[in-house]
Formats: sequence, C-alpha cells, structure tokens
Amino acid sequence: MAKSYPEERKQLKDLLPDPEPAVRRWPIISVDDHFVEPGDLFVNHLPSKFLDIAPRIVPTDDGGEVWKFPDELVPNLMTTTSIVGRPVEEWGFFPLRLDECRPGTYDVHARVADLDLAGIAASLCFPSFIFGFVGQRLHNLTDPDLAFACFRAYNDWIAEDWVGMYPDRFIPQQLPWMPDPKIAAAEIRRNADRGFKAVSFSESPEKLGYPSPHTKHWWPFFEACEETETVVNLHIGSSSRVVAEDAVSSDCPGDVLAAMFGVNALLASVDWVYSGVPSHFPRLKIVLSESRIDWVPYVIDRLKRHAYTTEMTGSWADRDLSPIEVFQRNFWFTTLEDPLGFELRDHIGVDRIMVECDYPHPDTQWPNIQDRINLEIGHLPADEISLITHGTASAVYRHKIPTLLSSTFGEI
Repeated sequence: MAKSYPEERKQLKDLLPDPEPAVRRWPIISVDDHFVEPGDLFVNHLPSKFLDIAPRIVPTDDGGEVWKFPDELVPNLMTTTSIVGRPVEEWGFFPLRLDECRPGTYDVHARVADLDLAGIAASLCFPSFIFGFVGQRLHNLTDPDLAFACFRAYNDWIAEDWVGMYPDRFIPQQLPWMPDPKIAAAEIRRNADRGFKAVSFSESPEKLGYPSPHTKHWWPFFEACEETETVVNLHIGSSSRVVAEDAVSSDCPGDVLAAMFGVNALLASVDWVYSGVPSHFPRLKIVLSESRIDWVPYVIDRLKRHAYTTEMTGSWADRDLSPIEVFQRNFWFTTLEDPLGFELRDHIGVDRIMVECDYPHPDTQWPNIQDRINLEIGHLPADEISLITHGTASAVYRHKIPTLLSSTFGEI
C-alpha cells in the first residue's frame, strides 16, 4: 500500500472532550454543512456485481487509510474535510483515518448529538472534497455503468442512512447526474418524489468539462428543478477551481487564494443572471452556498450601473425584468461571521440571507454558532433575527423546525 501518513499525523493527541451545550437563543437552520463519507457508504446500496470494484476505504502500510477508487487513491486531508474536535495547533494538510475524526463528521447519530450541542435545529449537508461538491469524482469514473450506479447509491445513502434516520433534522440534498441533463432531470423528479428538497450543482459546470449555463444544454434539468421546487445550491468551489488564481501571481502563497475564495460566488452570481437560466425559469430558486453576503450590495450596484450597456449590446433577452430584478428574485445567500454583510442587510434583502455552520471545516463556528449569531445580529429586531436564523431557510427549502425542539429555544 502507498504511504500516506507523514510525521505530523503521528503527533496527534486524543480528540477534545465534548463542549458544554450551547445556550439556545434561536432555532438555527444551517444550510451549509458537510459530511465525511463513511467507508461502508456503498455496501448497502450498490448492485452486488459492482461491490468488488466500488470506491471504498482501504488501509495503508503505515497505519493510515485512503479512499480507493478504480483509478486512484484519495487521502482524507484534515483541514479540507474534518477539523472539529481538534485544537487549532493540530490543523494541517495531512490525512486522517476516520477514527481520528470526530464521529459527528461521518456518523449520523453522532452528528445529531453535535447539532444538539451547538443548538442547531436542522442542517443541510454537502459532500466532502473527496467526492466533490457535485460528486464529480463519481462522474469521472471510467466505467459509466459503475459511475451511474455509484451516483444513485450515494443519493440512496443520503436518503436512507443519513436524512432518513432523522428526517426532521436534515434537509435532503441530492447529487446531480452531470453527464446527461435528461437523465439528471429524471433523477430530480424521482428524488423529489421521495422527499429531496435541493440539489448541489456546480457554480461553473464548464470548468468540470460540461457545457456552461449560457447554453440550453441544461434546460431539461432546470425545468425539472423548477417543476419540483428543488432548490439549486451553487456551493463555492463546486467548479473544483478558485477563479482568483487566474488573477494573482503564480508564486503567491495559498493564503492569497484562501482569502479570495469568495470571489467565486460573486462572479458566479452575475454569470448566472446573464445566462438566461433564471429568466427562462422564473420560479427557480438558486442559493449561493458558503458565499458570504458582504459583496452582494456591490453586485446590485454594478448591475444597476451596467443597465445602460446591457440595453446597447442587446445581450439581455428578458424583456419583462432587468438583470437586477432577476438577481433579487431568484437568488439567496448563505453566510456566518460576516458583520459588515449583516450591516448591509437592507441593501441585500433580509429575506435573502441564511446562516451556515460549515461543520466540520476550518471556517466552522461549531460549537459556538449560537454565540456568534448573537454577537453579530443579536441586536436586530426579533423578526429579522427569525428570518436570518431559520425563517428564510424554512421557506426556501420547505423544511419545518422540529416540533419537539421548538420549545427548547429562547425565542419560542
């Protein structure tokens, strides 16, 4: 087996003990969290003929483990997959075994316990970088039959083994079938019938080797999303690319790209406005996931100021609404730790803002999300706090606050 565990990993200590339960001020729906896929993900959901070649976790010769795909070995890198439960001084770009991660990253029962500790009423989860935020590592498998079987099995695992265990605590989100929009549309309808409310799509599918949203290639898919009220989530980085790398020095440190990661969402939002997708599908809900919101007023201002150019170039085909009106009708945004953005909420639209925890990534506010929200918006009017913490998310994703939990929060 290939070696995968450098010296740093050998210095890891035991996981930190559980934190004290948070004071529950408000119900919180976190619309951007992640899971780390368990090693048995495909065992119960694939046809038997694929089990021997399916992706799985295998041990390495130095006591570690990696995901084995038919054509590659993929390590579980700590700071891009799971840092909760580890002190900051242990964070680094080195691989972990699942048993070295906090169980809430990969075990749904432990995740619910972690939601309870932080005072989170419900959560929407994305894949880990191992599989890609739209499942691109599955789409790229060289055996198309295995690829499609794994794609379906992944969504079955979400439906049955993750969300299905606690349907009131999780908003079901599916992966899309990127290689074929008509098959993708059929899967959207099939999964909507069994309760899926959202799909994780790419902010820039062209960067993944597929047609851009400016073509009509994806229209069958978006038609199915609009018809079934399936929310299209565009997670930052879902193009497997940081767009800022085209604008900065080739020898800049990684900190530059990390600091400017949010540029992906800014550019994607305008790209999608002008793609014609939200104009042609006016009831489609598009969420910029992990996007922040402090840049949104800038985009609004630019769309307004650019209106005269749009008229001259004839690039805008929607004769009923302007670009800014489409932007303000079809798009929502998610954020946390964004004090300037919350100050600008009236320019953004209070009912366009949702919060996230980003468990278990480095940006996560777990287990202190209640305190962080209180610090940033606790002074706002109660109706605005309600919208931001859970009301808008509940409406956008058609997910109710769990009845048994509602009385445990201070607001209710």
